[in-house]
Amino acid sequence: MAKNERYSYNPDHIIPPGETLKEAMDYLGIGIKDISRRTGITEQSIIRILAGKQPITYSTAQKLEPVTGISCEFWNNLESRYQERLQKKSILEKRKQLEEFLKKFPLTELITRGYINSTQSLVEQAIELFKFFRVSSIDAFYSVWKQPSNLARSSKCFATNTEIAATWIRIGEIEAEKIVTKPFNRTKFKQTLKEIRTLTYHLPENFISLLLEMFAECGVALVLIPALNKVPWNGASKWIREDKVMIILNSRGKSEDKFWFSLFHETAHILKHGKREICIANKENNDPKEKEADNFAAEYLIPAKYNGAIINIQSETEILTLADELSISPAIIVSRYQQLTKKRKHYNYLIKNFDLV
Repeated sequence: MAKNERYSYNPDHIIPPGETLKEAMDYLGIGIKDISRRTGITEQSIIRILAGKQPITYSTAQKLEPVTGISCEFWNNLESRYQERLQKKSILEKRKQLEEFLKKFPLTELITRGYINSTQSLVEQAIELFKFFRVSSIDAFYSVWKQPSNLARSSKCFATNTEIAATWIRIGEIEAEKIVTKPFNRTKFKQTLKEIRTLTYHLPENFISLLLEMFAECGVALVLIPALNKVPWNGASKWIREDKVMIILNSRGKSEDKFWFSLFHETAHILKHGKREICIANKENNDPKEKEADNFAAEYLIPAKYNGAIINIQSETEILTLADELSISPAIIVSRYQQLTKKRKHYNYLIKNFDLV
């Protein structure tokens, strides 16, 4: 394929619907004043439509139909195709900018996972991506995702890694919408967390369905996403409606201690932080709310009063005994032991890796 064939959309001239209206008016022998009186559309609006400076809306099309004898559907389709062509032309004129923009996204993975369609045209690929994010342009994308004006606070990940963070969160939103949940119930959620903690003792095949159901009953959509290329984060949370919140967790190749810590970290954001926030767990982020969520997860899984006993552990038997006492996975005990003693590899064989999808 020749290099330029990739850019398949190259109209020399895009005809606005106003030109078709002018032809109809000429055919009927009516001028601007006359069609204005007959349709109730102001003369100024007629002039702007004829000049291609004002779109033919559904209401306008309804008014034109009985006067021109051309159906409302025809005018609407004409306007729709015109706007689509304008969008493609605008995108194509920014070809270099568009190429650089698309390079920042994991397009192959989005196509493989079925979130966008594969196309040969640069313009069509950009439009697919815009549809995925529900935006109309590059500027609109960054307006929505880099500095979300509708959010009181968003993770610093959006400032430093906008495209990847936005992709991950958007996938979460799409998947969360598929999960039927009851309206969020804070009291029930807090009570359910105590039950969820006991699931740490089990293998994924024995708890995952129950875990998803328990969260849904509280108004929380738990979304498990296979790791995306260049996504370094373990978890995220975001309110997607006033009565529904989502938690995203990376679900492939995750050690069980990290899985459970990430899960309870995100529950902290739900309980302690505002609804107008996007929270992404990021170890490089010094945000005090991230530290607060870390502390919540650590304390909820193993209260700090047990740290003294944990740091003095001498054998696997002691780990298993304490795990039974706390009704928690031995892996979480090991993780705390490694953190306190800085012995990062000790008892690693007690930590299983999860592959939840």
